[in-house]
Amino acid sequence: AFPARLLLSQAYLLFSNVFEWLSLQVGRQRFKDGREWYYDDEWDAIRLAYARDHGSVEFSVGRRLLVDRDLLNHDRPERIVNYLLAGHYTPHPAVHLSAFGMVRSDRSDQRWRPVFTGVRASGELAKRLDYWCDVAHVRGRDGSLRMRGTAVDAGAAYTFKTEWRPSLIVGYAFGTGDDDPRDGVDTSFKQTGLQDNEDRLTGVTA
Repeated sequence: AFPARLLLSQAYLLFSNVFEWLSLQVGRQRFKDGREWYYDDEWDAIRLAYARDHGSVEFSVGRRLLVDRDLLNHDRPERIVNYLLAGHYTPHPAVHLSAFGMVRSDRSDQRWRPVFTGVRASGELAKRLDYWCDVAHVRGRDGSLRMRGTAVDAGAAYTFKTEWRPSLIVGYAFGTGDDDPRDGVDTSFKQTGLQDNEDRLTGVTA
């Protein structure tokens, strides 16, 4: 027989307009960037957000499973605390800019403390021609190793104006590797570990 489970995905309190344009959100909530290339996850967290007409900035502190996800069975809590600072700006309806910085601080004996930064531009270059470009960098420590890695993910998708709406997609991805694993510096790029790597391209999830 399978054990009974009662999963809690999201549960939070949202205080809008704590001050002018500022909101506070406390509890289990979803953190997701537009392409899920950086992060898509639920944390038990405190989130402060400042939003205006064309942009927003948010700061969050949280971690996974501070409260059990399965309310009928005990979960093993994760000891990694996540600090996130993210900003979004839309100067034009066809141009979306964003940037983020994230520190993942392992409170166990692993001495794992990566610092991730990233910038993104996306939008519409022309009618039916969408684009995206992500540049990310990771620094910090993984035990005795220093972390230094960089990655780029860019592409464009054109949708033809025909009955079946076929699409042409061109993409480019690059991530640094580590030529010398004995020099004390790991130059290979690693993602946050919170990503899903899913996006909708011309209406299809990829």
